[in-house]
Formats: sequence, structure tokens, C-alpha cells
Amino acid sequence: VVIGRSDDCDIVIRRSMKLSRRHCCVAQVNGKLIIRDLGSMNGLKVNGDRTSEEELHEGDEILLGDLKLVFTLSSKPDATIKKSGHKHKSEKQSKPPKSIPAANLSLEFPQIVPEDEEDPLPTPVNSKPAKSSGKSSKKKAQSKQGGLLDSGDLDVGGLGLD
Repeated sequence: VVIGRSDDCDIVIRRSMKLSRRHCCVAQVNGKLIIRDLGSMNGLKVNGDRTSEEELHEGDEILLGDLKLVFTLSSKPDATIKKSGHKHKSEKQSKPPKSIPAANLSLEFPQIVPEDEEDPLPTPVNSKPAKSSGKSSKKKAQSKQGGLLDSGDLDVGGLGLD
């Protein structure tokens, strides 16, 4: 499960610019859940210690940029991503997120791609570049699963981040 600001991520979080496009990933390795930094600019901390890779345990505090999460294991057979009661100002009337089955957890880590090497999408030949208004978009931040991810309860197929 890849976490970051990019639409390519499994969990998309746009509320913090200190979170990299592809910040970190979580994978099950030999029955253990491992979190790995994917070369992010602001790093990954577990329980206050900066790390590039760490096994996750119940109650671990995870810091991604300036976003703090708490890891919890789900005892439910079909775990889901849930939003917290806290409403972010960009979240108006968003649709609830869909469930992510535990079977969708990858057993492999994605490759690390440094932030400065990611290329933006090419501009089509017959189009003009879009003008930026300088204002941030009020469009709802949604994951591929269709829900806004806030600092609330996240529970991804046996992986829970609070």
C-alpha cells in the first residue's frame, strides 16, 4: 500500500505539502507489516525515531511529514478505511470511502523514485498550458477508493492507521 500525495498512490493524502508524492509504503513481509520510506524529502518517523524501514506494532505512532498517524491492527475479517469525525475544511459532503479487501495488500515494495526525478505529464502538442490562478483547489481530496483521508481512522486490510 503506497501512501502519498500522488493520484498513483493507494492512499492519497493532499492535506500536507510536507508529504511527498510517494512518501512511504506498507507491505506484509513474512507475516509482519513493514513500513518503508520511499525517499521522501521529510522522512518517516516511527515512535519519534527517523527510519527508512520499520516493523509496525499495535499503537506505533507514525509521522509522515507533519501528519501523525497511530497504527492499529484490525480484528475484523473485512477491514475498511474509515473517516474520523473531524471535518477538514475542504471536505464538504464527500462520499464515504469504499472498503479495501485484505487480499489487495501487496507483498512487494514499490521502487524508490526521488522527488526531483519524477517528470510531470507532457503537454499535448496542440494545447496551451493551463494558467494557474495561484489559489489552491477546493476540489475534494479523494483516494482511489473515493474517500477523503484525514487524520482519522485508517484501516487497510488488517492495517489500521489512526
